[in-house]
Amino acid sequence: MGKQIATIEEGALEVTVANLCSAAGYGDYEIMPVKKLNLDILRLADCFSACGYQLTGYNKEVCLFNIDQVEITLFKDGRTIVEKVLPDRHDQALTYVEKIYKTLGFT
Repeated sequence: MGKQIATIEEGALEVTVANLCSAAGYGDYEIMPVKKLNLDILRLADCFSACGYQLTGYNKEVCLFNIDQVEITLFKDGRTIVEKVLPDRHDQALTYVEKIYKTLGFT
């Protein structure tokens, strides 16, 4: 499933969404940009912290944080794991990724 979620200099950012697991009404999803990104995770971690997201760990390759009760793992290439999504739906998982990219200034 592909969806345009943001516009960047190179054009539209298109992603694919895959359901990894579902249990007790919650879902875990992997959301991958069709075109790999090269994100500066160290800079982004500071940005996410300033936005009030709860950082749980990061290094130059990956950033782990929470938005509300949802656990987010953002990789340098733009791949994102979104865990504990409620309700368990693709579009709900995408709302969290949209928040992340809007935080980064993508419109």
